Amino acid sequence: MRVAFDTNILVYMDSRLGEPRGEIARNLLERIPASSIILPAQVLGEFVRVGVFKQRRPIPEVRRRLLQWIDGYSVVATTAQIITQAVDLVETRQISLWDAIVVASAADAECRILLSEDMQAGFSWAGVTIVDPFAATRDPLLDILLADASG
Repeated sequence: MRVAFDTNILVYMDSRLGEPRGEIARNLLERIPASSIILPAQVLGEFVRVGVFKQRRPIPEVRRRLLQWIDGYSVVATTAQIITQAVDLVETRQISLWDAIVVASAADAECRILLSEDMQAGFSWAGVTIVDPFAATRDPLLDILLADASG
């Protein structure tokens, strides 16, 4: 099963040790095969924006981490088709363009799950379901993903 990561998941993975969401995110990264993980280019751009402008991390440090993400996982480019699908999503589902690009990218990569804390958990479109990995009750799709990964 293919899974896309939203920006907040990547940001949490870089959080300090002991931070609960960071521990959950790092655990997921360890348990999900790298070949199943998809990173939308939009997410990588947002990761840089958060690191540099919100967290005030040095650009070389953020670039180094960005390159680790790019080298370690499949990246979905933001194509004209993805932008068009995202605009359709904005019109029909009233979500932000940037979130719609992430959802459309996940669908384009044939992901079944988009892990995100910020988007509406349970929202499904074109075969992609948004799952909040930090929810008090774990989504059954996440259980299936982790069971497939371990066995």
